[in-house]
Amino acid sequence: MAVYAIVAFVTFLICFFLVRTAQTHVGLTSRTEDLKAVQASHKTPTPRIGGVAIFLGLEMAVGLLPGAQVTLLSQILLASVPVMVAGLLEDMGRQLPPSLRLLAAAISALLAMHLTGTTIQRADVPVLDAMLLFPPFAILFTTFAVAGVCNAINLVDGMNGLAGTLASISAAGLALISAMHGQYDLATIAMLLVSVMIGFLMLNYPRGHIFLGDAGAYLIGFVLAWISVTLMMRVPAISAWSIVLINFWPIADTLLAIYRRRTNGRATDLPDRLHFHQLIKRTLEILFLGRGRWALSNPLTTLVIAPAALVPMLAGLWLAHDAGLAALAVLTSAVLFFGTYMLLLRLARQRQRLGLVGRLKQAERMQGTIEQQA
Repeated sequence: MAVYAIVAFVTFLICFFLVRTAQTHVGLTSRTEDLKAVQASHKTPTPRIGGVAIFLGLEMAVGLLPGAQVTLLSQILLASVPVMVAGLLEDMGRQLPPSLRLLAAAISALLAMHLTGTTIQRADVPVLDAMLLFPPFAILFTTFAVAGVCNAINLVDGMNGLAGTLASISAAGLALISAMHGQYDLATIAMLLVSVMIGFLMLNYPRGHIFLGDAGAYLIGFVLAWISVTLMMRVPAISAWSIVLINFWPIADTLLAIYRRRTNGRATDLPDRLHFHQLIKRTLEILFLGRGRWALSNPLTTLVIAPAALVPMLAGLWLAHDAGLAALAVLTSAVLFFGTYMLLLRLARQRQRLGLVGRLKQAERMQGTIEQQA
């Protein structure tokens, strides 16, 4: 327990230092164009290098852990460097093309496979399992899955505390299921991830004094992905579908974003304001808070989503040894996720239409008044 407290405190101190010295480096560690982005929810330049604190906090743990735990954590952190550097360059305004960031994620995944000797060799889907017996396909599939989780955490990083909270829920689930199966090194690494997230969240939530940035989101996603891959391969009794449930919310939001953008004829890498968390934020403002109350609706969105994300994670723990029921739980969660999203989207569009009608009627009344005066 002392190690977790130390790591959380060190991460907090680094974040605190970055916040207190923001005036000297914010020109490099924030992006002014973010304030004009369609998905923006903050108003002032804010350091985007919380990922540096996360990385340094985990590196601190390397010096505090024994034996095998140090080896695996060191391998994961070393492998994460390419994707984290790509994210850090993006955070500093270099604007790397999506293809280059995906390449960096692929390199990190390949490096992790080389260092640990682990690939995904089953998915609890008969046809896919047969294909995964072919090593080149297993390498390709593992690369795709790991890169997907990296980008999933980045996509949900849209409200204060949201990515950190969702990552903490997933990491806690992975820690519990690892400990239940005697995989204490994985449980320790997962809990260390929770610890650094706690240190970061103390300054990220609710006010958003510092952000994860792309580097932080990619790093967290990579660590979560590799814990998941390693655990699933070490313990055949654990269903792959239960691992999906533990990481459900970021994965579901990413798949929905891909579907939404393809359906609307947009490139899948172009941002928009139609993520689940953005619709919840808008709904809170429409129904309870009033427009423009972003400083309140932003952190409240995280509080609303957290319990919803906790449910599939707990289902993943409960159904860890039953692939059929776990797959059914994934399908049920996906239906509820998509159904709720469509309801929120309909509400937002309905209110938008009502607002437009109201403005038109007001304009007509003003025009009538002007004509009468004339």
